[in-house]
Amino acid sequence: MHVIQKLPDDVFTKLKEIVKDKSKEHNKNLAGNLKEEYALHKYIEIVEEPILKLLSSNTILQDHFKTISIMNHPLGLCLDSLWVNYQKKHEFNPFHHHDGVFSFVIIVQVPYLWEEQAKVGPGLKGGDTNLPGVLQIIEFDSAGKPVVQNKFIDKTWEGKIISFPSSTPHIVYPFYGSDEYRITVSGNICFNVKGVMSNG
Repeated sequence: MHVIQKLPDDVFTKLKEIVKDKSKEHNKNLAGNLKEEYALHKYIEIVEEPILKLLSSNTILQDHFKTISIMNHPLGLCLDSLWVNYQKKHEFNPFHHHDGVFSFVIIVQVPYLWEEQAKVGPGLKGGDTNLPGVLQIIEFDSAGKPVVQNKFIDKTWEGKIISFPSSTPHIVYPFYGSDEYRITVSGNICFNVKGVMSNG
């Protein structure tokens, strides 16, 4: 299960400024085979409310949230972590999943169109294995069989947010040709236990 939404224009404008902050490296906390990954935790208060509002407006995410029954106390959600990935050609994010309840990826900048990547990627042209720059989400059907969802991310995706349960495995394949960055912002949403755990 995953959901694709458009980020409000004002939030996206703020985010494009926030990602310029490269003051705190975040590589050691992430799975990515990328040289440039930076923590944006100090900006959580700026984007937390609009992102949670957007996600809570989606009935698919709401229905999934209702199926989570690991706490005996009603809890809200909070944005627990936030970071930016500066991906260069040939770099990639291997098979991995995130911590938390929900996770998201916001497409900030993509320096190519899919048609361009399809021509320069090393896979068989026109084949199912030609996946340069693709975000691959692995979901499972009722029988436990993996169902692969390929998202052909390109410039037309800028300003979109892809949300999914944090346990969902996913992969980001390398892109080719362009020397510019592909910039994405990711975050993990967790249960807000502040004030609950301390009260017993």
